[in-house]
Amino acid sequence: MDSHVNFEIPEEEQLLIQTVRDFIDRDVKPVVNEMEHRNEYPEKLIEQMKEIGIYGLALPEEFGGAPVSTPCYVQVTEELSRDFRDAPWWSSVRAPTKSRRTSLQRS
Repeated sequence: MDSHVNFEIPEEEQLLIQTVRDFIDRDVKPVVNEMEHRNEYPEKLIEQMKEIGIYGLALPEEFGGAPVSTPCYVQVTEELSRDFRDAPWWSSVRAPTKSRRTSLQRS
């Protein structure tokens, strides 16, 4: 019996990871320290995250999300945490667990 897990990431998801990496390098790195210092909510960056398709990445499709494989999700999270490590809002990529969602979120 083969107990190996396949962690290959499809090409479409690899492109998403590269897009996130480029977004971090191009749009986040130049401004994140100053934004954190001013305790500024990064509305523009959040809007860009929505356009890229990574805002609410872990949400099921029926809740407006665009779920990806676990390996892709992990790599996107790693990319975001390179420069958003101290910013509490970057976790917008993640979704609350079903047990922590409100009844409106579950319906």
